[in-house]
Amino acid sequence: MTAATRTTRKVFPVAEQDLLFRTSGLLGLSLTGRNVIEASVDPRVKTTIVANSGLMTVPTTMSGSGKPVPKESLKLMHAPALHMSGDESDIAYANANDDFEKISHMPVFRAFEKGVGHGGTYHDADGGAFGKVALAWLDWQLKGNKEAAKMFQGDKCGLCADSQWVTRRKKID
Repeated sequence: MTAATRTTRKVFPVAEQDLLFRTSGLLGLSLTGRNVIEASVDPRVKTTIVANSGLMTVPTTMSGSGKPVPKESLKLMHAPALHMSGDESDIAYANANDDFEKISHMPVFRAFEKGVGHGGTYHDADGGAFGKVALAWLDWQLKGNKEAAKMFQGDKCGLCADSQWVTRRKKID
């Protein structure tokens, strides 16, 4: 049983759990990014956002379960994922890039914003640029919003065309 499942069972009645997980996405920032990677193996999770985070090359116990989370955990993820960070000044930049390289079995979008560090733009109104990207991802993945999908899909996707962002993707048309 995952940490997400244990927590959900404590907080929500059984009837609400099913509704919650039919449209459930996980988002984790920094250390909690590792937690959502660990929890995203739950088959009820529809999408994951790993923000300013990534798994370390040497497994760490800094996760929701207290168990080491090795890079092999990425192979257990099953739903589309967005890995978003700041540029090279972000302490998580290298780990996010490495995670992206290791994921080949599912849709994954990697984006980092130039001139932004580990704190992202979350302190700005409405989460700034990072907030807008995260919201568009969730609207696309959980609600099927075609306008939101344009930020990530196509040869001239919105984020791809934005000179402030560097993007890569796999299995996303």
